[in-house]
Amino acid sequence: MIKMFNTPEQMWNLLNIVATLLTTLIGAWFTMQVFYGGKKADAANMQLEKVYGPLFTLVEPYLFHKMDRKQCAALVDQIEQIVLNGGYLADPMLKDLIRNFRTAKDCTPKQYNEYQHKWLYVFTETPDHYLEYWFRICNHIDRTYDKLCLICSYPLRNRSYRLDRKQYVNSFRLAFAWVIFLLPVLIWFAIILIVLIMSALHAS
Repeated sequence: MIKMFNTPEQMWNLLNIVATLLTTLIGAWFTMQVFYGGKKADAANMQLEKVYGPLFTLVEPYLFHKMDRKQCAALVDQIEQIVLNGGYLADPMLKDLIRNFRTAKDCTPKQYNEYQHKWLYVFTETPDHYLEYWFRICNHIDRTYDKLCLICSYPLRNRSYRLDRKQYVNSFRLAFAWVIFLLPVLIWFAIILIVLIMSALHAS
């Protein structure tokens, strides 16, 4: 059998070469991540400044609110103007949602009353009335705004802020958010209750 290393020094030399190569590769990878991360943050900041910041400021007071078609259409007109001014910075999906909103049919009184109270998911695969497209537009602006803020390391809305303004797409998500928000209190209450029950049992 041929020995790979005749002396311990040869083995250490090889290990040093491998360690140097790994250090160089890892350093290059981190440099690329910082470079591309900076470029991505610059692009996200431009999208926020030109498109999604103004969109969110406009829509937030009406975010996930049920409104009649005339009210929604007035906001969609303003949304479209911001999108057109933003040019290539606006997501093409938002342009499609605006176009589909304009051609969507009216919803029946029953659809209007029941909308937003679906148990798990408010969106269907095939939207069939204006209100569903309005909620899709709200959802797109809401999620994209948060995503861009996260990339730029800007502060996000906390759960209490969103709960106070009911900025959730349907009743289920609003209820779930309340449960998560109150979870620490519920846990402490459960612990205290268990301790009291165990103390009462021990005393008896």
